[in-house]
Amino acid sequence: GGAGNVQNQAGPPGPPGQVVPSPGSGPCNCVPIQNCADPSSDPTSVQPSIGTNGAPVLDAVDPRRVVLNVDDRQASICGGAIQICCDNVRQDPGPPPPPPSVPRGSDECGIRSTNGVGVTITGSAFQNGQAQIGEFPWMVAVLDKANNYIGGASLVHPRVVLTAAHKVHDKVANNMVARIGDWDLSNTDEPIPLQNIDVAQMVLHPTFDRPTLVNDVALLILQRDAALSDVVMPICLPQPNTNFDFSSCIITGWGKDVFGTTGKYSQILKEVSVPAVSHGQCQSMLRNTRLGSTFTLHNSFNCAGGNGEDACTGDGGSPLVCPNPSNPNEYVQMGVVAWGIGCGEFGSPGVYGSIPHTVDWIRGELQKQPKPQGGGFDIRTGQQPSNPRAGV
Repeated sequence: GGAGNVQNQAGPPGPPGQVVPSPGSGPCNCVPIQNCADPSSDPTSVQPSIGTNGAPVLDAVDPRRVVLNVDDRQASICGGAIQICCDNVRQDPGPPPPPPSVPRGSDECGIRSTNGVGVTITGSAFQNGQAQIGEFPWMVAVLDKANNYIGGASLVHPRVVLTAAHKVHDKVANNMVARIGDWDLSNTDEPIPLQNIDVAQMVLHPTFDRPTLVNDVALLILQRDAALSDVVMPICLPQPNTNFDFSSCIITGWGKDVFGTTGKYSQILKEVSVPAVSHGQCQSMLRNTRLGSTFTLHNSFNCAGGNGEDACTGDGGSPLVCPNPSNPNEYVQMGVVAWGIGCGEFGSPGVYGSIPHTVDWIRGELQKQPKPQGGGFDIRTGQQPSNPRAGV
C-alpha cells in the first residue's frame, strides 16, 4: 500500500524569496541553491555559491563543485533540503544551470557519484546515511497517480524498471509512475529536473509466489525511455549465479526507519552499507528467529546485513547493489528488498530477491525491448555489438 502523499511528508519549504530572520546575521532569503550568488563573483557565473554568508565553498578537487555545509545557518531556517538561506539572491537567475555534465550513452551502468552531482552536502546536520544528490543514478521511486509512494526500484534499461513483485502485483500498470533522478521526494524543485514517466506494462516473474515471496521480482515497462544523464543511469546486472560474497554492498531507499506504524518515511534518499551473508549462513541465522529451526531459505533469495543495519518497511523493491570485484567503481545489482524479521535487528539479516537467480528471465524480457538508440553497449544483453562500426 501507499505511504501517504510524498508531497505531504515534510513541512513545505519557505517560498522562494521569503525573508526569514537568521541567527546573528540579519535576514536572508530562502531560495533554491542555483538562485544564490556571491557579490564578489561574476554575477553571470553559473556557479552557485553556498556557505555561511553566501560565500562560495569550492571543492579543491573539482572547482566546479559546490560544498553545502548544512551546519551553517541555512540548515534550520529554510524548509526545503535544496533551499538555502541566501544573502545575495541573483536578480535574474534564469533557468537552473546544468551541473558539470558527462553525456551518458547506453555503454555505461552502475557508476556511483560518491560526492554527488554539482553539489556536495556536508555537516553533521546532514543526517548520517543520507545519499548525495545523484549519488545512486539508478534509483527509482514508484508512485501511483495520486502521488502515493509504492516502493523503491532500479533502472535496468532506459525503458525498464526492476522492483519487487510483492510491491506491485496488486497494482494497475497504467496507474503507476516511475520517478527517476529524484533525491528529495518532498521537493520537485531540485538542481537537476527529475523525470516522471508513466508505466505502460507490468511483468511479474512467472513463478512469483505471493505467500512465500519466491521469485519476488517484477519489471515495469515505461511509456518512453528515460533520458540518461549524470543523475540517471541503469544499474549493471550480474551474470547468472554470480557468487554473492561481497563485503561492502549498499541498500538505498526512502523506506521507514522503524518497523510498524510508528515509522516515518524519509524524504531524502538514504543509503545503508550492509555485508552480504552466504545462503547457508543466512538460513542458520534466520532459524534462530521466530521462523524456527526447520526454516528453509529458498534459493531465489539472498541475504545481507544482520549487523544492525538493514532495509526496513517501505523499502520493498529497492536495490541491493555491490561493487564489481573487477571494477570497484561499478556497482552490480544483486537483490531487491523482499522481507526481514523486524528492522535492523542484530543477528537477523535482511532477505532479498536474488537477481543472479532471476537474471536470465530479466535479460529475456529486456531483449524484447527496442535497442538503445545510438548503438554502443547493449544493456539488454550485457554485450558489445559484434561489429560496432557496421552501418556507420
